[in-house]
Amino acid sequence: MSFELTALMRHDTWELVPCSDSIKSVGCKWVFRVKHRPDGSINIFKALLVAKGYNQRLDLDYTNTFNPVVKPATIQPILTIVVMHGWSLQQMDVYNAFLHGDLFETIFMLQPPGFKDSTKPHHVCHLKKAIYGLKQAPKAWFTTFKAAITQLYFLQSKADPSLTNVIYSTDSHKCYCCNPILDSPIFS
Repeated sequence: MSFELTALMRHDTWELVPCSDSIKSVGCKWVFRVKHRPDGSINIFKALLVAKGYNQRLDLDYTNTFNPVVKPATIQPILTIVVMHGWSLQQMDVYNAFLHGDLFETIFMLQPPGFKDSTKPHHVCHLKKAIYGLKQAPKAWFTTFKAAITQLYFLQSKADPSLTNVIYSTDSHKCYCCNPILDSPIFS
């Protein structure tokens, strides 16, 4: 839990502000899971702070949640092309991916259970970054991801918005990049 909280602080995820009657805050909770190695042994105990986004209201707390998720119909042809050409295939995991997504809505969250600031116990967290559990978190991450990859000259596919193609290619280099994030990485 301390490791997760340190990551949240490092990403400047929120600022504590005084609570008032006009502030509607979403709650949060800790979600725990055990990650295993391929041989079945325990790799790591993981804790995630998750906002209780099910309390959010459309057009008040969020407006759009669309996030393109790669389709199996896209992955299959890409894997076929990779195998046919003998190319290497790489997968990348972005640690705390949603914390890289900036929020554009004003969202307040209660302080994490067990980690209330003792000098400001009645303050709430004014979220600056997306956090797991918020309805708009996947979209916030994808918006940030798309902006970054566009700067690297990738173009979005017209057939599948979760797929980006490189704008240039040579005989020896091609790059396809997919955003396979699900609505909640906790359950994937």
